[in-house]
Amino acid sequence: MDASEEWEQIYGKKFMEKAGVNPGDSVIDLGCNIGRYSMVLAQIVGDTGKVYAIDNDTTPLKKFEKRLKNIEYAEIIDVIHADRIPDTFEQESIDFVLLYDILHFLERDQRIEFYRNIYSVLKSVTGILSIHPKHTKDDDFPVWNFKDMTIKDVVTEVESFGGFLYEEKICDILWHNDELLGSCVYNFIKRTE
Repeated sequence: MDASEEWEQIYGKKFMEKAGVNPGDSVIDLGCNIGRYSMVLAQIVGDTGKVYAIDNDTTPLKKFEKRLKNIEYAEIIDVIHADRIPDTFEQESIDFVLLYDILHFLERDQRIEFYRNIYSVLKSVTGILSIHPKHTKDDDFPVWNFKDMTIKDVVTEVESFGGFLYEEKICDILWHNDELLGSCVYNFIKRTE
C-alpha cells in the first residue's frame, strides 16, 4: 500500500472525523487539487451528504474527474472549476469548509474575500471552517504571502475578519505535497453575535 492509499483508507478518514466531518454533511474542499481530501470526505458524508471539490487549476481537476469514474461514491462529489466559492450555494447550507494549504497563495484582500464567501454559506452554530496554514515563517518552508506570517498571525487574521471564532487546533497525520506528515489544522466556528 502506497502513502496515498494509506491516506484514503486509513489516516484520512480518522483525521477528518476528528476534525468534525460527520455523515450527512455538506462539505466544500476549496483548493481540492486531485481530490485526496475529497475522496476521504465522500466516504464519511455518505449517500446523504455532499462534497464540493473546488479548484481553479484544470490539470489536477481533470485527473480527479478521470479517477472518479472508477469510484463507487463518485456521485457524492461535485467537481467545480472555480477560483472561489461559486455564488450558486445557498446561504447557511454548508457544514464544513476546508482551506488546506492554499491561503499562502493569496494576497490578504483575496483571503478576506474567501472568509466572506465562506461566512455566507457556512451554517450558524454547527458549521466549521478548517484551515491548514502551511508555509508560514514558523513552518518548515515559508513562502509567498505567508513568508512573513506566523500561524498565530493567520489565526488572528481569520478572527479579525469578524466572522469567525477560533475553536480548536487538531493535530494528526495529514496529506501534504504527496506525502503523509504530522501537522495541525485550526478550526473556527461562525460568529453569530
